[in-house]
Amino acid sequence: MLVQADLADPRYYLRNLRSVLSWVLEHHTDLLTDAEVARLQSFSSLSVDAQCLLARLIMRVPVHFVVNELRYAELLAPVSQVVDELVQEGWLQANPCVSVEVLPALLRREQLSRVMTLWLPDSAWSARGRKRDWQEALLAARRGETRPWREWWGDASLDIVAVPPEVTQLWQRVRLMFFGNLRQDWSELVLTELGYQRYEPVEFSPGARAFQCRSEVDAYLQLVEVRDRLAEQEDWLEAWRSLPETGENTWLRGRRARVLEDIGRAAEKARDARAALAAFDASGTPASRIRAWRLREQLQPASRLFAQLQMALQHGTLAPLERQACERIAQRLRRRLEGASIRRPSNPWPVEHLRLPATGHRVEACVATALTADGSHCRHVENTLHTGLFAMLCWPALYAAVPGAFFHPFQRGPADLLRESFPETRRETLERCLAALKDDSWRTKLRTIWQSRHGVANSMMAWGAWDETLLEGVLHCMPAQHVELLIRHLLRDLRAHRSGMPDLFRWWPNTARYEWIEVKGPGDRLQDHQRLWLDFLHRHRMPVRVVHVQWENA
Repeated sequence: MLVQADLADPRYYLRNLRSVLSWVLEHHTDLLTDAEVARLQSFSSLSVDAQCLLARLIMRVPVHFVVNELRYAELLAPVSQVVDELVQEGWLQANPCVSVEVLPALLRREQLSRVMTLWLPDSAWSARGRKRDWQEALLAARRGETRPWREWWGDASLDIVAVPPEVTQLWQRVRLMFFGNLRQDWSELVLTELGYQRYEPVEFSPGARAFQCRSEVDAYLQLVEVRDRLAEQEDWLEAWRSLPETGENTWLRGRRARVLEDIGRAAEKARDARAALAAFDASGTPASRIRAWRLREQLQPASRLFAQLQMALQHGTLAPLERQACERIAQRLRRRLEGASIRRPSNPWPVEHLRLPATGHRVEACVATALTADGSHCRHVENTLHTGLFAMLCWPALYAAVPGAFFHPFQRGPADLLRESFPETRRETLERCLAALKDDSWRTKLRTIWQSRHGVANSMMAWGAWDETLLEGVLHCMPAQHVELLIRHLLRDLRAHRSGMPDLFRWWPNTARYEWIEVKGPGDRLQDHQRLWLDFLHRHRMPVRVVHVQWENA
């Protein structure tokens, strides 16, 4: 079990890192080679000072360090002695090879001046120049050169060490198996006081791991490498050829699909529309599908594409955002084919215009205050009420031990929450949760979760936006059928439907009724994701309206 350290301990980060290492060795040893396991186990045989220094260095982005500038108050032994121990044990490399591109960032101005004197004639740079000018002169003369540090410096009077690539890669693998991604760095756990936050206990069985074999870890690391190369503007076609296969691992297939989406965007940027379309089709992510339709509009005859769109729209399986994009493309195509202007249908939901005094407060707060004179309550709940209802009602589904969902005990929610596969992998559990809406038990269930889980970290629940008055207002005034409609619509596309909900929730306790209100201040317009929610609410006869505000003294 992971034990979080107290920030009062100056070596708290080492205690947290040791806990991470123990967790990985306990749960993922079979995904490491014998040599990697032995290497990680040897970490504990280092002196405490050496463990502290190595922990500090692997958390930093550069891999090269000037020894006499390593200063950490918690180290009891001289830094040079600690560095020597780490070099001797192979955790650090002395006198490493350093590229000329790294030198300016590594050295202070007076140190770089010495390198300039040794490697550039006086005519190529001015001692009174700026460090940036020296950098440009050095790169112009020595670009691409890599030498051992002491060749650049001239002697051993100033030492530089580096974390070797094999050590960096080993700790990267540990970080991946712990976090389940490389987006999070060590600071998100090792440098955090975890005791201030409560987390839901989750079962960590071997079958629920995201990675079941070492080749899957390798595939993930290859996907990260391809994505990094794309970010550095590397040839997208070569990146595509480098993509690893991911087998039957659903979680990894999702990662691969997102890299294919990036490749499609790179091909699109390079004006290769056909290759971009092929990449988007191969990806199949919601964003890729929308971009693919837009590319077909450029590449296919209007009549042929219009027929395809009509079939897709009639089939009824399109996600709301994809449907909206397809309807707009179809409207443009119809205009081209029929040669007539087609008026956009008027908004079906009620619209009201208010003139309010400018008080300096947010427009949503001004509207909420103006609407509570008739015994109603009104709260600014934008994007927190429907997600909170989902979190409380479907708590067991959120914390189900599904492969690729949980990697360690300090997660706010499942890692696959926003993937299309989320509802399908938990279908039975979700249906059991939603079945409570068929009788009055859902109210009891929400009150129980509110009392027993209040404050537990949950990526779908903003506890600060709720209080018991709002909770009881929802339970008393919102019909169970409406709650189910909201949650099922949210589950159709969790990534897209988390946002776009109306700003205000208003309810009348005495008459057990409620309404949603979208507020638009002067000059503000409805966004696509807001229109989708407004259309959904109105279509399902949930009370909703849009209020446009003008300031009286404007």
